[in-house]
Amino acid sequence: ARPPKTSTASHAYFIRLHVVDKPGVLADITAILRKNAISVASIHQASMAENGGVAVNLATHDVAGTVMDKAMAAIKSLPSMTASPLLMRIHHA
Repeated sequence: ARPPKTSTASHAYFIRLHVVDKPGVLADITAILRKNAISVASIHQASMAENGGVAVNLATHDVAGTVMDKAMAAIKSLPSMTASPLLMRIHHA
């Protein structure tokens, strides 16, 4: 699931990724974020699942929706992904 296109409006985002548990996977993800100038507010890697994969949860600082769409397209294409990522906007009160 993903939020509707937002053009250049900026929002913080929550991203949940299901990936294989091996060295370098997190580096590949953060390299894509770095390339798109997306700053990470927090990150958490959950315990290993039965299938040997892990869930990686990230929250970002505000970023334009078009920039996030570009980064997510690159992240989805990583061979380490084991499921479709989840992307949600974080609405500040």
